[in-house]
Amino acid sequence: MASPSAAKKRKITETGNKNHQLIETVTDVNALLDPLETILSLRNKIKVLRVALGDVVKKDFNEAILKVLNQPFSVGGDQATRAAIGYVNDKLSLLSEEYQRRLDYGKPIPPPSLYAKRSIWADWQQKSTAILCFRPSDKQGLPLCVLDHVFREFQRQARAPLPLTEDARKAMNAAFDLCHMMPSNFDTEYDRGRVFDRCLDPILPYSSWGEKAYTSAPKEGQAGRIYKLGGVVRILREDKVEIGTGDDVYMQMSRTYQLHVENVRKENPSLFKQGVPVFLLCVLGPMLLICGGFHDTNSTIVEPLVEPCLMFGDCLHVRQEALARKLFALKQAFDTLRSRSRSDGATTNPHPAGVPRVYTTYTTEDNTERSLTFLRTMEESLSQHPLFIAAEDLLDSSTHRLVKLVGKDYGVGAHRLLAERQFAPKLYGQKSLESAPTAYIMEYLSPPTHTQSGWVTLFKFFKLDDLASQYSHAIWNTLDRILTMMEEAKVVHGDLRPNNVLLEVDSDDTPVCSGEEQEVNLRVVDFDWAGQSGEVCYPLQRNEDITWPGDAGTPIIGMPVTLTSIWADWQKKPTAILCFRPSDKQGLPLCVLDNVFREFQRQVRTPLPSTPDARKAMNAAFDLCHAMPNNFDIESDRGKVFDKCLDPILPLLSWRSEVRIEAPTELRTGQAGRTYEPNGVVLILREDKLETGTGDDVYMQVSRVYQLYVEKVRGKDSSLLEQGVPVFLLCVLGPMLLICGGFHDGKSTIVEPLVEPCLMFGDCLHVRQEALARQLFALKQALDTLSSRSRSNGATPNPHPAGVPRVYTTYTTEDNTERSLTFLRPLEESQPQYLLFITAEDPPDSSTHKLVKLVGKGYGVTAHRLLAERQVAPVLYGQSSLEGAPTAYIMEYLSPPTDSQSGWVTLFEFLKSKDLATRYSHLIGTALTRILMMMEEAKVVHGDLRPNNVMLEVNSDKTPVCSGKEQNVNLKVIDFDWAGQSGEVCYPLQRNEDITWPGDAGTPIIVGHDRLMVKDWWFKQFT
Repeated sequence: MASPSAAKKRKITETGNKNHQLIETVTDVNALLDPLETILSLRNKIKVLRVALGDVVKKDFNEAILKVLNQPFSVGGDQATRAAIGYVNDKLSLLSEEYQRRLDYGKPIPPPSLYAKRSIWADWQQKSTAILCFRPSDKQGLPLCVLDHVFREFQRQARAPLPLTEDARKAMNAAFDLCHMMPSNFDTEYDRGRVFDRCLDPILPYSSWGEKAYTSAPKEGQAGRIYKLGGVVRILREDKVEIGTGDDVYMQMSRTYQLHVENVRKENPSLFKQGVPVFLLCVLGPMLLICGGFHDTNSTIVEPLVEPCLMFGDCLHVRQEALARKLFALKQAFDTLRSRSRSDGATTNPHPAGVPRVYTTYTTEDNTERSLTFLRTMEESLSQHPLFIAAEDLLDSSTHRLVKLVGKDYGVGAHRLLAERQFAPKLYGQKSLESAPTAYIMEYLSPPTHTQSGWVTLFKFFKLDDLASQYSHAIWNTLDRILTMMEEAKVVHGDLRPNNVLLEVDSDDTPVCSGEEQEVNLRVVDFDWAGQSGEVCYPLQRNEDITWPGDAGTPIIGMPVTLTSIWADWQKKPTAILCFRPSDKQGLPLCVLDNVFREFQRQVRTPLPSTPDARKAMNAAFDLCHAMPNNFDIESDRGKVFDKCLDPILPLLSWRSEVRIEAPTELRTGQAGRTYEPNGVVLILREDKLETGTGDDVYMQVSRVYQLYVEKVRGKDSSLLEQGVPVFLLCVLGPMLLICGGFHDGKSTIVEPLVEPCLMFGDCLHVRQEALARQLFALKQALDTLSSRSRSNGATPNPHPAGVPRVYTTYTTEDNTERSLTFLRPLEESQPQYLLFITAEDPPDSSTHKLVKLVGKGYGVTAHRLLAERQVAPVLYGQSSLEGAPTAYIMEYLSPPTDSQSGWVTLFEFLKSKDLATRYSHLIGTALTRILMMMEEAKVVHGDLRPNNVMLEVNSDKTPVCSGKEQNVNLKVIDFDWAGQSGEVCYPLQRNEDITWPGDAGTPIIVGHDRLMVKDWWFKQFT
């Protein structure tokens, strides 16, 4: 670590360098001003400017001087004068930026813990030292996926299914542990952090975590936890005990990383040249946010790499698996970073600022591999702009190319067609990398110089009124030729405005003309929406101030109240809300309780359709991503802006503020921050928090508000209560949005996050905006569904039993007949979240009782059928499949014995009686052997053939029912979740590792494994 004296010396040296650079730029500006002294109208302004320049040389630093430097000269006069003024303005702009940096450099940036305060970061993020972390929305750098392969691979892996490997199994176990432990209440950040460390130990060894460590000179800042690989810091982490405690953990983490970069700059130049790639973890109560940090020569960039993850477990294991994918991706990323030596990753020459680093070659149109070196951004002032100048040979300017990064589709066919006719830049090739934008390499149409012609947009040329009028006819003739050629080829562009057409001009701005008819040279650019007529569509989000020929989304065609200590205590009581906090407080998934939630979750995963509502959702998403990262003084200001952004899909007039909720059964009343009531019925309950570190836990608060609302409905509207009081719950936590659902199943209040939290940060590839738009569109569709339900139509004559699904009303039998289905109760009344239920066909009759098993993934139907045909498994009657919900398998109900009737118990229960187990061991062993032989002959495996998955028929006195001459016992195998053909199914990555399994997690289950498992527990039982 740098000593205080070393840090002081470094500060003095850097200050001297900045001062020297300023004086050089002042000298250049003064030299450029001399020729302008002869222009009478400019003399006063030049006089004021020279005084300011003199103050700069004297090392006088204040805002008044900066204000003078920020005032450019008005461009006018003849061509030579305009050019001279243009040079002065360019150099003045550079001086202003250098002066601003020097001004900011003289002020010490606050340490991370102070920077996290809203009033502090909001001010400092306006300065030249701002961290490019999306807050406010204009503070963005390049996406990390184009700066370092380690972040690109992380994002790719986080979206990919888990492989069948040991690391994936460990990640799954760690995810289950986190989802079990992190929803609990902790007294201090330290306690939560230690438990987090222990849960991650299988993939991130506990011993590699360090305690607090200074990341720059003493007293400048410190990280809560650091994780080192090979002596190099690869994780910086901050923990908060709960969502509503402390200040903004994301901004605190960003500032910590900025300090870490400054520390590395002097201590490890090699690592600094690599960009100092670090993963930043924010643990905010039970929420985990994984970010990346990178320094691209001039700027510190911080970006959330995935959406925040709520570490809540659910009975379908959806959240656990989503978290496991992120943890596995993190482990793979560390393996990559571990393999980099400090010297291997560095380059001899540092990369220019603001350019991608992952594209080093590209594939030409004739499939040749060419090298590619990025030189600069096309527009220096827009570092996040996806246009760059690159070269194949640094010493040859003729090899300069324009590189355009495209996150989605690109009209390659249309571009090629126009390029062949010399109406578009030549397309040289492309570079595709998974989980990164595609780089299209094309001809660079450079701007004109004093000695050479070049290209300008028609938008810029049309500002020259005299020249525009003079050449309007020639320009139109060429445009007409281009349009005619496109119409003949049935090709469309979609955005053929003046800024997307380039004109070749001489150094004096006059168009270059050629041929007998003195035709001008035009090139069409930006083929993002282009393609064949009728096969491509206008995007859902576009500038609606422009008059477009078609609607958004349509085809483009050619012409023809809760503190932590309080909820933690109350969630242990019978009145607990089933909202995953702590982890054992779970109800049924909302997707099986009401179709409105099932359809919402299905729609969120579906691409947006080309409809007006989808277009409105996209516009609202872009507005939110632009507005919500900004700083607000109070919660109500943030809430009003949120309402205004949502107005196209959720009209402002339907929102109500500070709604009092009085429940007859409650001694206390509550208040909802905002309610959405389009028809007088509450469809949304919403709570807003100013920032992530303000107030208490917004999720628990909105859960309690919903619980109070249910009690209010109970006393006033029995019909709505019978429907389950379906309501959407919105949590606005600073720039983060969480959409949840609330449902009352007749007994319990259930609250569930319907999607992962969404950071309302915009990005230049529009990935986050589109993800948010899908959620908003799905919400709009769901609210339309709820609004269309009348109070009588939605209710059922008889209330549903508590704790059972409501979306499965029929099932399809094995012979494709549709049968009705009525759920009676959970199989285990005390554990309604387990996905086993007793049902009946109408009219309810005990003879029609069935068992229903809900399965979220695969199920061994073939294996089940095979054993059922041999009468060694329950009869499989059929199934009910609904998109966005688990599949319901309907099978024979093996009822338990009564005082007067035989029934079924698991072998696990039966074997608890040592006397009975020993007396009937031979008969049970013989029956098990017959089942195993039958399965092995058919090459069918079960995978989990333990005593709890084998049922035995017993009499009322608990003795086995025996039949036939050989007095055979009756066994039936159940739970075919892992079953299938030998070698075609695998053990899951997450399972109970206290059991001795015949195969490793993630490996195929093969013939012989079931026999080994039975042999293992049989041997332990009887020896």
